[in-house]
Amino acid sequence: FLINSQGNSLWLHGNKTSPFKLYQYFLNMEDAIMDQYVNTLSFLPVKEIRRVSRENRTNSVAWLRQKMLGKEIITRVHGEQDFDVALAVTHVLYGRSWTAEEAAALTDDMLELLHQELPSSKYPMSYRHNADIVKLM
Repeated sequence: FLINSQGNSLWLHGNKTSPFKLYQYFLNMEDAIMDQYVNTLSFLPVKEIRRVSRENRTNSVAWLRQKMLGKEIITRVHGEQDFDVALAVTHVLYGRSWTAEEAAALTDDMLELLHQELPSSKYPMSYRHNADIVKLM
């Protein structure tokens, strides 16, 4: 397993950590520690790792190494389809605005992951009718 900065465990196991949380972990990793993680966790060819590292030096805001390692690990742990879902949910939550057509194209898996990752609360209908919005928060 891996430990994130908040001290929570992130398991490299399909049933323990969602693909979205793993992807966010790798995306938020600092460049200074990426060499250690890439060299330890990646099975990509050394030439590919070096190529991405060179590109990352010229465009560090693109997080190329983080994306590369995140894709590799999630694909190994969860599979290609779950990586695609994690990537789509990342774009929905943190990317550009979406058109109605793009929103309509979200799959059930993507919507379920969004539901799992976004904070929410449930209140009885009777409570909602007479409640002050500030008290609900």
